[in-house]
Amino acid sequence: MLADERRALIMEELHTNEIVKINELAEKFNITVETARRDINALQKKNLVNKIYGGAVLAGSTIKDSLYSTREALCAREKAAIGSLAASMIHDQDTIILGSGTTILEIAKNIKHLHNLTVITNSLPIILELLPTGMQIFCIGGRVGNVDMNMTGAFSLNALKDFHVDTAFITALGITQEAGVTCYTPEDSLFAKQIKKQAGKTVLAMDSSKFGHNSLVIQGQIGDYDTIITDSNVSDSYITDFRNKDINLKVAQI
Repeated sequence: MLADERRALIMEELHTNEIVKINELAEKFNITVETARRDINALQKKNLVNKIYGGAVLAGSTIKDSLYSTREALCAREKAAIGSLAASMIHDQDTIILGSGTTILEIAKNIKHLHNLTVITNSLPIILELLPTGMQIFCIGGRVGNVDMNMTGAFSLNALKDFHVDTAFITALGITQEAGVTCYTPEDSLFAKQIKKQAGKTVLAMDSSKFGHNSLVIQGQIGDYDTIITDSNVSDSYITDFRNKDINLKVAQI
């Protein structure tokens, strides 16, 4: 199949489902992941699609507002499993920080039964998820992002310094042995580093699709986190490497 034919079929799928995933395109068309990425890059250059992590959505005036929900759909089973496993580390009367991101939102969905829990977060979706429970929630304010719907900036950093919690749960966009843990913006990196200072323990929760990839800004090194949680699709090489380095890796079965 010629590249133009394949890209036309990708556009047909986008018009039907509004989102495509790189890994699924590679499997569907029997091509490499790198070729699928080139297809998406070519379509983006024509202003036909917007890339999101792990896939793409249709370009258009309403896409920007829907990016959070489309990101939620990526690796949904993996994120749900990670959220359940991470939530098992949280107990009644704990104080926790929940960072932003769709993986951390899955943790929030699994702690609503707990009692006397105190949650500090900069994520609007997490606040809305937990509000009906009546638990004590502190909102870290700041500039609201229109993609992740999280609050960042100098105001957020300063507000965060007023808290100390038992455990913090954060995520990232990439992780490799070479670069460490990476995210997309300097603001996200600064916020994640400050969270670590305010917590007794820090847990990094991220699905397996982010392993082996780097994002723009270094958030930290792999050894900076007390626990890393991912899903069972993660490469065995990472499991072996982490265990050889005494990194506490928890793997959620899917």
